[in-house]
Amino acid sequence: MTKFFRRMLIAALPALVAAVPAAAQALPDAEPAMWMVKDQDTTIYLFGTFHALDGKRDWFNDEVKAAFNASQEVVLEIITPDDPAQLRPALMRHVFTAAGTATLSSKLSPAGRTLLTAALVKNKMPPGSLDRFKPFFASVTLA
Repeated sequence: MTKFFRRMLIAALPALVAAVPAAAQALPDAEPAMWMVKDQDTTIYLFGTFHALDGKRDWFNDEVKAAFNASQEVVLEIITPDDPAQLRPALMRHVFTAAGTATLSSKLSPAGRTLLTAALVKNKMPPGSLDRFKPFFASVTLA
């Protein structure tokens, strides 16, 4: 998490907490999870994690679609730079292991290597294709 994003989140917390009633109301059947927080003149929809969906579900339906259609503004938790090349330093620092360091598979137990190999085969990925990734990013990639 960038320092800028952390500062923005910390600055916004008091406003978010003040806007939340004693119990946020969960809407039924929303995938991903969705909550509605409201007072007399404002309704805020909070959505759960989109990037963890399996790609097979029709999540943009019923309550989720109605919430999007009723919204005047959509705020995402991602900052997209105008120049995608600006992401390279962050990717190199947070996603990839440094050159010359141990590979992901070499850090795993024999059972872990077996699971990794099976996951690569299942996803039609070549052996070693995740070896330069840090463990969290390898798991996100496989998910």
